[in-house]
Amino acid sequence: MTEIVPHPPVRALVASFLFTDLVGFSKGTAAEQYAAKATLSAILRNNLAALRDADYRIKDTGDGALIAFTSSPEHALYMALAIAQDFGRAAADAGFPSNSLRTGVHLGSVKESIDLEARPNFVGDGINAAKRIMDFAAPGQITASRAFFDAVACLDSAYAALFRHVGAPDDKHGRAHELYAISPSAAVLEKLKLDLTETADERAEFAAKSTAAIKAKQESSPRVATHAQVESSRAAGPVRKWLLPGGAVVALGIAAIVVGTRLTEPNAPRIPSVGPSAPGGPSTPGGPAQATSESVSAPRLSTPAVAPSA
Repeated sequence: MTEIVPHPPVRALVASFLFTDLVGFSKGTAAEQYAAKATLSAILRNNLAALRDADYRIKDTGDGALIAFTSSPEHALYMALAIAQDFGRAAADAGFPSNSLRTGVHLGSVKESIDLEARPNFVGDGINAAKRIMDFAAPGQITASRAFFDAVACLDSAYAALFRHVGAPDDKHGRAHELYAISPSAAVLEKLKLDLTETADERAEFAAKSTAAIKAKQESSPRVATHAQVESSRAAGPVRKWLLPGGAVVALGIAAIVVGTRLTEPNAPRIPSVGPSAPGGPSTPGGPAQATSESVSAPRLSTPAVAPSA
């Protein structure tokens, strides 16, 4: 019998995608590859720390990375500018070419899936187009699709000023892509960082207030209950003050009635008189004591008569 493996529901969504890779990565020595990849990985981790885990998904591509931003296209613009600036500085310090990194950004639709390692992944045209957009970029350049430009340019005029239209080249499959080049800008990058910091602070403040409100509510509930119990106890105090003595009197009265009833019952057993009465007692003077009708006499055993033997 074939076992049916349940699959999670497939979700379609629109996201911003960033592809980046190291140009000429495979031509370097193992030491050069390790140094370049370690530098890029550290830069990605450092800049992604400004975002929530729920805001993005990252996938290692060997000589680079694919990042899907599911919350805002501004996050993709921020990462493109940040890694370009930081990689250039790190490359100068490490002694390898600063223009060996290229990046492409695109906004498109995809569907969620599960990869061979049972991890969430994306499939669809959004990722494929993002890869083609990056392929058009020259070493050290950031390219963007028309869809990404339309999504970001309307958010801020400073963002729109970064984009420069460079044509509509065809990819290797003959598909035309309207292409934009993004100019690095330290001022825009700082603005994006500040916005992310303010957003993080607002989220932290909201979370702190929510936690404090929940805690205060939990702490106030027992106090309310205790206050109610105290008020109830105070209200019941005078009632108990009169009920307790009254209950005792009633109990004593019931006990007295029961005892009196037992004493006046005609068939109530009495202690039998034993032996002769003392002189001057209730018996007839000089005579034996008379047993009352209530006296209890001990049963006598009759001995059968034995006939004389012949």
